[in-house]
Amino acid sequence: PRREALGLGRQQSRKPVHRHRVLHDQYSHMREKLPGDGEREGTGHLMIKSDGKLYQVELDMINYLEACGDYVRIHLEEGNLVTHDTLKGMERLLPQDGFLRVHRSFIVAKGKIRYIEGNRIRIGSADIPVAVAYREALLRALDIKGDHS
Repeated sequence: PRREALGLGRQQSRKPVHRHRVLHDQYSHMREKLPGDGEREGTGHLMIKSDGKLYQVELDMINYLEACGDYVRIHLEEGNLVTHDTLKGMERLLPQDGFLRVHRSFIVAKGKIRYIEGNRIRIGSADIPVAVAYREALLRALDIKGDHS
């Protein structure tokens, strides 16, 4: 009763704070303050946190990005990086003129597309699915006229 009179209320139990959540909250403001797409084109790289290290990744080394739950696997020309982020969050960091969302779980580098066959894109030795919802935008971005199924 006395605690309530002082405005302290009941003492609530606190949940443990996980380290990755603190880091995510601590650095989330950076994403919101990024310049617009036109200004990002000149940077040519992203800083990616993976395995407790901060990697500088050149944009032209990225083949595609794949959503894996609360993580994103970045497929590079040589190897992969896994970072704790969403595909939507990563999409905001990438220049729109160089990368395309082709599926709810995939973003591809336009310059790395070897060919498109039906609803699949070939990048290196990987076949990336193309969702029906993204197909028209993909063809338009690649300046392909008509339906080439």
